[in-house]
Amino acid sequence: MASPNLQITDIIFNDDNKEVIHNAAIASLDDASNSHATKAITGNTSLTSAETTGNFYIELTGTFGAFTLDMPDTNKRFMCIENNTTGICTLRNSASSGTITIAVDDLMLFFYDGTTILEITAMAVP
Repeated sequence: MASPNLQITDIIFNDDNKEVIHNAAIASLDDASNSHATKAITGNTSLTSAETTGNFYIELTGTFGAFTLDMPDTNKRFMCIENNTTGICTLRNSASSGTITIAVDDLMLFFYDGTTILEITAMAVP
């Protein structure tokens, strides 16, 4: 089994390597809370479940016009995305019609529940 949102492996009673599983879980929580990833944009694309569970902050880069970025419909979490591209980003759930827009050079903090994307705050990147 794994945790429902971050897919962190559960420790079970008869595991021989409980400390290894525990340490991996702590590292996964640390990554999900603090890690930064960069994703090069060349057109409409999707974030993978691994990208969204393993990183809190994702910086989008590239020289492309307006594009759509799909979120996987499996994760529930707070995230931050920086649009460091040359085009407006439309962030959406791949399985529904809800969207938010992230302007060029903006940083967006949002909550995602697997279907709805709720903007918390947006600001220009300093």
